[in-house]
This record gives sequence, structure tokens and C-alpha cells, in this order.
Amino acid sequence: MKRHLYEYDNLVVGGNLQAIFFAYINNYPLLFKETQPPLDFEYFEHDFPIEKLMLTKQENFLNTPYGAKKFSNQKREVYDRLLFSLSLAGLVPVADKVRSISIEDEETIKISTERARQVNINFKKLYIFEPKIVYGLDIEENQEDEECIVYDTFKIRSKTHDFNLIDIDDIEKGHDFVNKIWFMPKEKPNTVVIKSFSTREKLSDSEYGVINTKYKLKGIFEKAGIEKRNYDKELFLDFLSKDVYHIDKNVYKSSDSIIIDRRTEREVCLNIAHHQQMTSNLLGAYPWRINHLFLDSSGTIRWYHWQMITPH
Repeated sequence: MKRHLYEYDNLVVGGNLQAIFFAYINNYPLLFKETQPPLDFEYFEHDFPIEKLMLTKQENFLNTPYGAKKFSNQKREVYDRLLFSLSLAGLVPVADKVRSISIEDEETIKISTERARQVNINFKKLYIFEPKIVYGLDIEENQEDEECIVYDTFKIRSKTHDFNLIDIDDIEKGHDFVNKIWFMPKEKPNTVVIKSFSTREKLSDSEYGVINTKYKLKGIFEKAGIEKRNYDKELFLDFLSKDVYHIDKNVYKSSDSIIIDRRTEREVCLNIAHHQQMTSNLLGAYPWRINHLFLDSSGTIRWYHWQMITPH
């Protein structure tokens, strides 16, 4: 594979859920620099059209201070399942060996892999869902103050409660700072993760610092009925980590053969033209057949098939 040439009519670039949806739906090969799996506690909204992917729609309930809230499938489970199916179908040609992706011309990209190996890929259509990882794209409009999604993790000491989630949008819309709060399961006891929306500039502002975050959290917990333990003076919060994910809002130039796709996960599913056509396409597609042959409804490999394909 030191200087190998691949040729595909259609090629997808991106490690996010949108790219995996699109590759799986259309039976297209997928390239990514790094996988971008959803976080373990993220779920699709209950009305998400997961059935358009020919996957079983699940019901999951998370307890909140305002009652149980219904969600659909766990995002990470769907992500891993579809990527596994694409990989077994041979539609992830360079796997996780990609170090850089660059545009050579309107029909060729160059992939650099481990140990300075190089792969060239000719294409007729290139669908890019993660343009920031591709060198050689022309930027038509540069977003100066980059938007971010921030996840702050805290250790909490409080009285026992049954909450899984506090969604601030359930109380009042428009709160970017401390937008959602997840209480981690027993594997990570007494841990909360807070999601906020910010910008690169605001991240250095004290308003978004640890002290203000703690202060706001204590107010939210008090309103939700989460109380300090009897032998503590106050509700205890200990900052553990901050993870920042930058959202690329730059406007890139597309062409007839290179398409920058900015659709959301929902839009990719809803843009499937006709459910009947989708069913026909998937029933004849190798990734779909692998998905439904080897994986059960939870995404786990069926044991009897694993015995058949594993050497004894």
C-alpha cells in the first residue's frame, strides 16, 4: 500500500455520525482521520427517524426533576454498530491509519498514512462532512470567533436522588451556559457532566470559569431538590476536567465533484427520498446484510455467527 491507487465513483470523508449515516445509507466507502463517536450518555430525541436506517427504534427514559423524559436509541451504540458494519463490508479502506487528507485536483485526493505511506484515490463525487481535516479546500468565508461545545466534569457529594438528566431547555429556552447536566451511572458514581455552548473568545472569560460554573450548578441543583448531605456544610462540587469541541463554521467552496455537506444527523435521515427506495437499496447492500446477520437488536455480535466465523 506504499503508493497504491484506489478508484471509487463516490467517496465520503468524515468521522462524525452524519458521515457514517450517509456512507451506510448509500453503500459508499468512508475515510476519516479520527473517529468522532457521540458521548455515552447521548441519546437521539424520541421522534428521531432512526427507522429510516432500517434499525429498530428503542425507547429509553431518563429521569429528570420534571418527570421521565423519553428518548430513542443511544447514539454511541448506533455509531459503533454502523461503523462496524461498514468496516466488515470493506467500506473503510484505510481504516484508522489516516494521518492527513489533501485535495490534489477535482478528481483525486492523497492520503498519508503511518510510516509515510501514501494512497491516492480517484473519485467522481467526494462528499465531505468534516472539511477541517481536509487540506486544499478553498474557504469562501472565514468564521473569526469559532463556536464551541464545552463539557465540564465535576465530582458531586449530595443526598441520593434518581435523576439522570437536567435539561435547562425544559425550564427556559436560550441558556447556552450550562445547557444540560447528566448524572453518570454507577460505573462513574457521583459524577456529573455539564454541556455548554460557547465561543473561543468567551472560553477565556471568567464568566465561563470553574467558579461561576459551580455557583450556577448549585442554584440549579437547589431548585431541582438535590440537597447536601446532613453532615456536610454545603453541596460539594469538585472540578475534574474540561473538554472543548470546536465547531467549524467556515464556508468552504464546493464544486460539481467536491460537495461540502453540512447537514445534521436528522437531515441526512430525512433526506432519504422514499422509504420504499431506501428499503430496496439497503436490502441489497452488503453493510446492511452484515448488520442484520451478525448483530442483534442491541448491536452485540450474535454468538452462533461468531462461532461460525472464528477459527477453532
